[in-house]
Amino acid sequence: MKEISISVGFLSALLLIVTGIMYWMEGAFPAGKFMVASGLWIKLHLLHSLQKERFRQ
Repeated sequence: MKEISISVGFLSALLLIVTGIMYWMEGAFPAGKFMVASGLWIKLHLLHSLQKERFRQ
């Protein structure tokens, strides 16, 4: 479970940095769309990781 939280935390931080760069270069609208898409991707990654953890037990 600790590996899952580290993985999700790292991905969240990385995507926040990328979103900031996109906001600086492209503006608010593309950065907002990217933030929504990446947020959904992180949720799916977290759910998938938790499901794999349940199957191991």
